[in-house]
Amino acid sequence: MNKTLRSITLLLALAAWLTSCKQADPAPTESIYTLVKGETMGTYYQVTCLDSLHRDLKPGIDSLLIALNLEVSTYIDTSVISRFNQSVAGIDISATDRHFIVNLLKAREVYNWSDGAFDPTVMPLVNYWGFGYTDKHKVEAVDSQEV
Repeated sequence: MNKTLRSITLLLALAAWLTSCKQADPAPTESIYTLVKGETMGTYYQVTCLDSLHRDLKPGIDSLLIALNLEVSTYIDTSVISRFNQSVAGIDISATDRHFIVNLLKAREVYNWSDGAFDPTVMPLVNYWGFGYTDKHKVEAVDSQEV
């Protein structure tokens, strides 16, 4: 057998061997994943997770999102962040306000890291432009002193 024919035979044998070692198709995704859909904060969410037991994860996800909303939503007047933002003298924060605490600490970390370029105290400016928790209004003329 000449060298070219031997090389072609070897390549064909190798290709046949590689294709015969193909892994079986995995089980359909419906059998190993759980899909949870819901509504929160004026929008929708969808969570897909590996869970072959198909547990009912929606109540846990919904309760987490409600707790998160009650702590860090600027659209809820009684949320921890709203009370914090509207306070002149400060508010009492408890250990159960963990979502707010984590966000506050991260905000301080990013503020320090960015040398103040990220400013977590921007809420009065957000309100000024009509995007915050105060009444919505269109700014006709910019008051540079207020800004």
